[in-house]
Amino acid sequence: MPELSDAEIVVVGGGAVGVAAADALARAGKRDILLIEKEPGLAAVTTAQAAGLVGQVRSSIDRVRLAMWSVATFSELERQEEARPSWRQVGSLRIAATPERADEFRRLQKVAGEGGLEVALIDAAEAAGRWPGMRFDEARAILWCPT
Repeated sequence: MPELSDAEIVVVGGGAVGVAAADALARAGKRDILLIEKEPGLAAVTTAQAAGLVGQVRSSIDRVRLAMWSVATFSELERQEEARPSWRQVGSLRIAATPERADEFRRLQKVAGEGGLEVALIDAAEAAGRWPGMRFDEARAILWCPT
């Protein structure tokens, strides 16, 4: 087993972020990478519970950009024969039931835009047209991210 002191780069954690970081380093030409994971397999803890969801709407520009990078990485992996993660990009929908949450959605929309993420506050009629089985009549705000 390789020793920590022998590796040029050590990545701690074999979840989605750790594996993606190690992959990005390898693609950038780095070869002396040691990935440390306490579980017997990769992506076995938090990542395994995520159901493939990558929420990109976040409260900071850096977190928005990290999530966007993750989506781009999963999309790229889906195009490769050897590493298909069964990734489908379906977007996300958030519904505010309180005025405070609606205010938060407006802040999130601003941060998303500053980070380069397309999001929109849509009205109940547009939401009902997109998702006819849902009721939006009591929604204070509806935030839609198509990616």
